Amino acid sequence: MGTQQVLMLVIGVIIVGVAIAVGISMFSGSAYNANVQAITSELANMRAQADQYWRLPADLGGAGQDMLRTNMNSLGSIMGFEDSGDGTLSYKSGNGEYRLSNLTDTSVTILCLGAEKKGSKYPYVTYTFDFLADGGTVDISAAEGF
Repeated sequence: MGTQQVLMLVIGVIIVGVAIAVGISMFSGSAYNANVQAITSELANMRAQADQYWRLPADLGGAGQDMLRTNMNSLGSIMGFEDSGDGTLSYKSGNGEYRLSNLTDTSVTILCLGAEKKGSKYPYVTYTFDFLADGGTVDISAAEGF
């Protein structure tokens, strides 16, 4: 084999290696972003469940729009959360682990640590919504754990 042929073979191997590395990097970034979108979608569904419980009359098993009838356990059970043994209400899905964090007079906060890694960090989403208002706030960041 001539020198030129060996050089072309080496260059070809290098180009294929770089293409594979770039492809893996792009796939990892897309999976991370898709995980964030799936988490926000699941959080929107949880908000709908919590809002339904909030608006359901007390005679039918809901809160009847009364915060005195709403607590972390009742709200968590409606949304599928379970006690993880240490007093934390959590819910796991294929998208990540969710935790009920805070229940105030009119709002609730849900934390989520995603399932897809980007480097050494996972998506970390904080969703706070107010039962009396139509909106909520979503904070998306990255964390290594809860």
